[in-house]
Amino acid sequence: MVKLSKSAKVAQDIRSTAERLGWIVSVRESVMSISKTFEKNDVDAYVKAYSQWYGILSLMPTTRVGTIWGSGDGGVGGSHAIKTGRFTMNQSGCSKRVLTALSNELTLSSHHVKHVAIKLANDGRYRATFLDSSGKKTVSPLDGMTWTYSDDAHDSVQRVHVHATVEVS
Repeated sequence: MVKLSKSAKVAQDIRSTAERLGWIVSVRESVMSISKTFEKNDVDAYVKAYSQWYGILSLMPTTRVGTIWGSGDGGVGGSHAIKTGRFTMNQSGCSKRVLTALSNELTLSSHHVKHVAIKLANDGRYRATFLDSSGKKTVSPLDGMTWTYSDDAHDSVQRVHVHATVEVS
């Protein structure tokens, strides 16, 4: 059994909690955002979303001064969410390590990944390339992550846990 880093475990908890409650999580720079859609003008759905958002954002540790903002108020943000059917909350001041792990977690949980190539380069560092169904290439850091892949030549499943800091090209 592979032991996850504390940051990776927190990231998994955030993603799985959000998915279970029907929220979408995104990461940009130093901000985590969560959003949920529902029928326009459905006050009951707004109230349900309002009762859930803190349970997700509270899982993210903060390491510096930040703030929480979005649709979770009784003012303009809440009114706009009811009118449009989209509830969004944002949190800044998040742990950089958890944000990085969450970004990786979100990349890897994508159902659109068609192919992943992981190679050990001459410099001893792992490099990964993701290819999605549209042909777009994406790269992601591998540090502290566990990968499961199928080896077609040997018809077996391999597990690789990368412990070193890696550079992805």
